[in-house]
Amino acid sequence: MNDNWSSEEQNNHLKWLFSFISENKLSFLFALLGFFALLTGVFIFVNTKDSRQEGIEIISDENQQSSLSSQKSIFVEVSGEVKNPGVYEMSIEDRVFEALNKAGGFTENADTAFVDKVINKAAKLVDGQKIYIPKAGKQSEVLSANNSSVNKSDQTVSTSLVNINTDSLQKLDSLPGIGPTYAQRIIDQRPYSSIEELKSKKVIPNSVFEKIKDKVTVY
Repeated sequence: MNDNWSSEEQNNHLKWLFSFISENKLSFLFALLGFFALLTGVFIFVNTKDSRQEGIEIISDENQQSSLSSQKSIFVEVSGEVKNPGVYEMSIEDRVFEALNKAGGFTENADTAFVDKVINKAAKLVDGQKIYIPKAGKQSEVLSANNSSVNKSDQTVSTSLVNINTDSLQKLDSLPGIGPTYAQRIIDQRPYSSIEELKSKKVIPNSVFEKIKDKVTVY
């Protein structure tokens, strides 16, 4: 209030102010509520924006790490004459020799000559792959029992099955349903622990596998 105003003038102004507020109290109330609502909205918007930005960064980072992790992990089985046979989680960039090392390496009974001839230790691992290390002499026994025919007249042994681990592209190409393309794919996916890996590794279609399953071997 103006210091030069008299007490009566001050009282008159106060009465007028209270009268004005009383007559327009609803308008004042709505204006006051609107002001507080505006402040509340601004406060919530600022905090929500900051929180949302922080959340996006964290969630995106976790999803990317999870995606990368799932792409890099594969599982392979190492069995036969290794010190610690089993299923191992490997990187998608790992090679056969790294899986063999993880399984503890060969036992003293392993047929290392067969391994050197058949298994490509530098080949990249494939998810679901099985690496089998035979016992010394075992592959010869299987070959004699299952993969050869004996001519009783002269007791000579001739191999009748095509070895998908060791035979040439031309020999593989001679199989029914196998052309140069499938023959090369069979070679690229070596080694095989069983002929069924032609299906599990998706090297050839099931229809072609059915045609050759009785004509091939891995030993």
